[in-house]
This record gives sequence, C-alpha cells and structure tokens, in this order.
Amino acid sequence: MAKLADLLAAGEVQPPRWLIIDAKEINAWRESIARAITASRRLVVDRMAALYFAAGGSARWEIGQDFANLAPLEPTCWLESRRPASAATPARAADDLPLPEAWGWLIESHDIGHLAGKRREVTPAEVEDVRRSLQASLAVYGDEIERVLAAHGENARQHLPPRLWHYFDMREELADVDAGRPIYYPADQKWEVRATLFEQAARRVARGPLFRLDLLLGEQGNALKYVGGPVYSLGAPEQPPRGSEEWGFELAKPVLLALALRHCQGVELSERSPAAKLVRAHERRHGHPLLSYDEMSLVGAAKPLTSDEVIDSMAIKRILENC
Repeated sequence: MAKLADLLAAGEVQPPRWLIIDAKEINAWRESIARAITASRRLVVDRMAALYFAAGGSARWEIGQDFANLAPLEPTCWLESRRPASAATPARAADDLPLPEAWGWLIESHDIGHLAGKRREVTPAEVEDVRRSLQASLAVYGDEIERVLAAHGENARQHLPPRLWHYFDMREELADVDAGRPIYYPADQKWEVRATLFEQAARRVARGPLFRLDLLLGEQGNALKYVGGPVYSLGAPEQPPRGSEEWGFELAKPVLLALALRHCQGVELSERSPAAKLVRAHERRHGHPLLSYDEMSLVGAAKPLTSDEVIDSMAIKRILENC
C-alpha cells in the first residue's frame, strides 16, 4: 500500500487553507517537497506510535526531559506513521483536532557545534524579526512567564515548563541586545534540527506543511531548547484551528520516541521494498514509483514492550535511559 511519502514524492500535496502559496510558485513548491522526500532516509514507525499512545500519550512525555538522546543519525530523514488501530488510542490529539489517518515529519539536521560558545553577531533586521516573533508568542505565553519572573526573579527559567524556555531565552537575549551587551551561542550546543509535519486526510489527500518544530540539541543529543507552532501566512482568510499547537506536539512525540529508541540496541530496522506490480501501477496513476522504506520494530530486551500487557511509560523511559 502507498505511504504518505509516496503521495508527497508524486507532488500530490495541498497547502492548508491558512497557508498562502502563489499560484505561480505552487508547482515548484511541490517539486521541492518531492525532492526532499525522495532524497531522505524513510522510516515507518507505526509500532512506535502504537507504543506511545498505549503508554498514555502526551500527558506522560515532555520533549525537554523525557527523550534522552535525539541526536540525528542522518542529515535528512522522513518518519511516518498510520493512526494506531488500538481501542486504547485516543480519538483526538486536541480538543477539536482528530488524529489524522497518517502523518509524517520531514526532519533536517545541521551540525552547528563549531559555533558553540561563540559570540553571536546579529543584524538590526534579524533583531526586529525576533522581536516581532516574540511579541506574537508573548501574547499567548507572556502572562505565565511574568508570573514566574515575579515569583523567582533570576532563577525563573528553572521554574518554567521546558516548553517555555525558548521564549524566556529570547526575551533575555533581546534585553541584552537592547542594553548593548554581547550574546553567545550555548556552550554545549551541537545540532540544530527542524521537523515539518504533513498529514494524510480522508480520501488520500496529503496536506502540509502544518506544523514546524525546531530543536537545539546538545552534545549528547539532549534537547537544550525547542519551539513549535503551526505554519501559516499572515493575512490568510483562515487561521490555524484552535488546539493546533497541542495537536502538533502530540503528533511529534511518537516520532521523537522513535528517534530516541533508534539509539538503543533493542531496535531493528527492516528494509521494505514494494512489489514490482504495485510499483508499476502506482507509477501509471501518479507518475512516480512507490518508494522503499525501513520499518522500525523492537527486538531483544525491548520486545516485551510490544506485548498485549498494559504498557507503562516508565518502562519505555528506563530503556531510553539505558541506551
């Protein structure tokens, strides 16, 4: 059966209604996505997603604390999953947004360790871009940050939830820039990772990009900072639906679990190539052959996690800690 990656590689993707792409650029936009998918290492992580939701879903996992090692193994990769069929899987990822039939993340990683600890030089235009972005974010999160600042002063960051560290750091760096003080790259940074979300909706319609997650990883693959939000155009006739941020993070965490588990000995990758007959049929209909991919599964000491027993998120975290 064709995967979401196959639809994207064939150029069969629509932008969401809240993302404006000029009609003159739509074909080039689709071609750029197709090239990225075709050139990527492709993994199907259905079993990891089923494991994640069976273990309680988002409430049990925090990106800044629970995924011990997210260090990239390839510069570019594509990870996708189908919606788990288990009755224990929640029907919705957020109040108004259901889990899609399938979803995938295009993950691009860059080694920026050579900048660690160095002074950052920023242009006035870059500063204003960051300022506008921060103002938009603080309209949502500012009150929470200010309350923690009022209560804890200089120690406020350690009392904030990790999802707000990025905004707090941006706020502090802008204050330094405005005061004429130098700013520096984190001393322990190593990788900059950008993940972009696509989904397969009903009737095999691919949509995206829907959400972007940016992570700054340390030498050990730990998340130093992360920030995510829906992809949209200012002035679009529609804006992303309510709950888009929660929905995007919920769809990211099963993939982050898969990335973290890839560093463990109890994980196996099996290459899958579609049957020649299916490849030819897909190419006749879509102008692009079906893609091969690797399927991820648990073996050895980790295999009991895939049993029919009640799955404890702490058992998964113990495996991650021992990798």
